Amino acid sequence: MNKKKWIKEIIGETVEKRGFEYKGLEVDGFLEGYSYERKEGDLKQYISITVSDGVRMTLNTNAYRQIWVSVTELIKPKFDFDLGGFIDYRSEEEFKEILYYFWDVLVEKGFAVLEEKSKPTTEVRPKKETYWELYTEHEELNKTYCEKYGLDETGSIRKLVKKISDIILGTKEQKFSEVEEMLVGLAAVYGSRLIKKRGGEWKWNEEHCSCTIDDMWSDIYKCECANNPLVEMISYWENGKEDMDRLLQEFKQFWNEEIF
Repeated sequence: MNKKKWIKEIIGETVEKRGFEYKGLEVDGFLEGYSYERKEGDLKQYISITVSDGVRMTLNTNAYRQIWVSVTELIKPKFDFDLGGFIDYRSEEEFKEILYYFWDVLVEKGFAVLEEKSKPTTEVRPKKETYWELYTEHEELNKTYCEKYGLDETGSIRKLVKKISDIILGTKEQKFSEVEEMLVGLAAVYGSRLIKKRGGEWKWNEEHCSCTIDDMWSDIYKCECANNPLVEMISYWENGKEDMDRLLQEFKQFWNEEIF
C-alpha cells in the first residue's frame, strides 16, 4: 500500500493550502511518521500522522506547555480506537476511510484547536530572549551570580542547591517580571555545576529557540541526556515550596546515588 500517496492526496492538499509544508517520513522501529508543519515567526504548528498496525493523527504546536491532542479526542470516530488514539485498519480502503475521517476533523475542529494551542499556557515561562541570554552569557552570568550570592561552585552540591533554593523561595511573593533576570542567572550557576558533575555542554536549539544542556551522561538510562536549567529554575519559583530532591535529582547518574 502506498500510504504516503493517500496521505498527501487526502490530507496534504488541504493543509498545504493553509500554509503547511510536508516534512517527510520518519521511521522509528515499526512506527512510520508523516508530518506537516506551518511556521509563523517562532511559532510552529504540527499535524502528524503515525502509522503502525493502526493509524493516528495528532495536532500540536511548540507553544510553551502545550501538549499534543489526538483527533479522536475531538470527534469520536465510528471506528474502534485504542487509548493512544490509534485506529485499526485491515485494508487500503479502510486506511483511506480513516484518512477521510481525519480530514473531516481537521476542517470541523482541528484547525481551530491548533490556533488555541498556539498560545503559551502561562506567561511564567522562558522566552526566546532569556534563553538566548543564558546561551550566550552563561559563563559571565555564572561568575556574577556566584559572587552576588556567595555561591561556591566547587564545594558541596547539596549546599549550593540549598542556597539556590533559599534564594528562589525568598522571592516567591514577588512578580515574575521582578525575578525573571535573577532566575536566568541562577540557571547559569545551576547549569554550570551540572556540567561539572555530569558532563555535557550548553546548546542552542534552533527548532525550539531554547537553551539546554545536552549530552550529559547518565547510567540511569544508559544514554546521554539533556537538561533545561531555565525551566528548572522558573518551575521551582512557580511551585513556591522547598523540594530539594527535585533539584538534586538532576545531578544523579544512578537512582540511589547520594549527592553531597
